[in-house]
Amino acid sequence: MPTEAFNFDYYLTDYVAMFRKAAERSGIVIPPEIDPFLRELERATDLRDTDLEDYLAVGSYSPSVGVQRAATQSIGTAGLPTAISFDTEDWLSTELFEWDGATKITVQQAGIVDIKANLRYASNSTGWRSAFIYVNGLQEIAGDERVAYAIGQPRLSVSVSYPALEGDYIELYAYQNSGGNLNVDLAKLQVAWLGQSG
Repeated sequence: MPTEAFNFDYYLTDYVAMFRKAAERSGIVIPPEIDPFLRELERATDLRDTDLEDYLAVGSYSPSVGVQRAATQSIGTAGLPTAISFDTEDWLSTELFEWDGATKITVQQAGIVDIKANLRYASNSTGWRSAFIYVNGLQEIAGDERVAYAIGQPRLSVSVSYPALEGDYIELYAYQNSGGNLNVDLAKLQVAWLGQSG
């Protein structure tokens, strides 16, 4: 069983399949009134054939994706905000999101999404440090900004819920004005699908 999240739909679908195989091996005929129920369980837990209302109703965790950048990324000073290019997919529990392998997480079905992001800058005592969540590379929907300090590494976090449309993509941007290039040495972006918006 996965340790990070219990994938309810995977295990339920698997149990239905095992039940069918066991019945077949034993020569048991599934009664006509039971077979539609089993087919509905299989359909409700197949993300390719549901609008997720059934999926969420059976008590599964929220479909989500998480990515991170473990390597450093250099951010220029006082320019336009720079999109963080992620290098690792922490998890992807659903087909509702697609990560492009770099900066973008794309929403595959319209609905309310919960977005969480954080990043850590290298030490430097000059200027400001910022983190922004953008949709479609144009619209800032949340941000965090801190004055730099001499000791330690500024850590910024951003969280927002957003009514995404199908095809919207989400990115984490960084901005700093230390007077020279400055590294972001850790960044994470996580998006969870909460439900339909209307």
